[in-house]
Amino acid sequence: MGSTVFSARQRIRRLQSVAGVFHLLSLAGFVLCILWALPFVASKSDLEVTQEWRERQDARQMLLEALDRLVRYQHYFHDINGRYTRDLSRLSLPSRLASGDLEQLRRFYEVSVIETQPKRFLLLASGVMNTDRVTIDESHHLNANFVVPPPSRAYLLEEADRLLGQRAQGLDTQEGVFSQYWQISKSGDEQAWVALGMRQPVMGERRELGGDRALASIFQEVSERVKSKMAKQSGPAPASAGAPTLVGEKDFSAEAPTGESLFKEVLVPSDVQAWLESARLAQHVHRREHGHYAKRWEQLDSVSDYHFAERMKAVKNIRVHPIELSNDEKEFHFTLEGTSGNLMGEQFVMDRTGSMRQVRYTDALIHQLQEGTNLLENTFHFQINPIVDEAARPATGKH
Repeated sequence: MGSTVFSARQRIRRLQSVAGVFHLLSLAGFVLCILWALPFVASKSDLEVTQEWRERQDARQMLLEALDRLVRYQHYFHDINGRYTRDLSRLSLPSRLASGDLEQLRRFYEVSVIETQPKRFLLLASGVMNTDRVTIDESHHLNANFVVPPPSRAYLLEEADRLLGQRAQGLDTQEGVFSQYWQISKSGDEQAWVALGMRQPVMGERRELGGDRALASIFQEVSERVKSKMAKQSGPAPASAGAPTLVGEKDFSAEAPTGESLFKEVLVPSDVQAWLESARLAQHVHRREHGHYAKRWEQLDSVSDYHFAERMKAVKNIRVHPIELSNDEKEFHFTLEGTSGNLMGEQFVMDRTGSMRQVRYTDALIHQLQEGTNLLENTFHFQINPIVDEAARPATGKH
């Protein structure tokens, strides 16, 4: 009986030994197969991982740049309207960013406003194809569930120019997410503001913005004012092909778009008001971003997505006057003039305060003539007498 039990145990041990050998051989074969296939799999995955990582980093850079600008634009909107907005499209953020464009960004992230209060707002960005999640508030306090990449050099250079332009004009600078990348100070002679790079990728770089200089002669200033008045007094050009246009203006009634226009060709008063209100917001943004008001309509397109230049080419019943700035460039006036239809002879004027005036062109012409007369009398001491009818003159001479 005892020998039978002993022999059974020996058989079990032999089977266990054989099973262990087979197990070791299978593991060894599996490891050898892994080692043989690893170079092929690793080379492919490394390439894919590297490309995916670069795309994600670029997308994150664009996202942070857009969020930084959206916070600033919310403050600009508040300056004009006295409140923040939940509709981000009303901020008119330009489609082109330093790191890409908004169309590219929308493929990776969705940005929304999750909270608005009189003195507070909160933006949320969520990944479309990833788990990225970022929040930012009105003070540029940013929270992200990933390591925040450094901003692009192009965006940092834009930030330096923005801060320098604001300091040069004595405006309050609004620090952003990446304000620690630059140190703003005056140069030794205190004639210009200087930005010194403090971190990579702008470490050690120096950007300078000189102060503005006034006109050298009072006569030049007066001459330009006279030219501006005379240009306005020349009146609207006929709405026909080949008709002359005023200097700096465009007569779009003679220009037909080559393809289907994306913008309205015939405007009504509500469209004109929306145009002027958008231009006022864009002008305010331009001053806060660059330190001065825009002098041309095309410059407003760099800070907004209203596409003023394209709209000016598309519209047919409106003439867009050049932007008029005051002598100290702290005030501005927009003027749109109807050239046909129900708007014929009407002028729509809006200033910095947002008040819009609608006047007949004849009344505006009389006012501009009187202003030109007063300018000449006060500046050159001209005496301009009104024309008196011969029949109304008193009789003189000997009888």
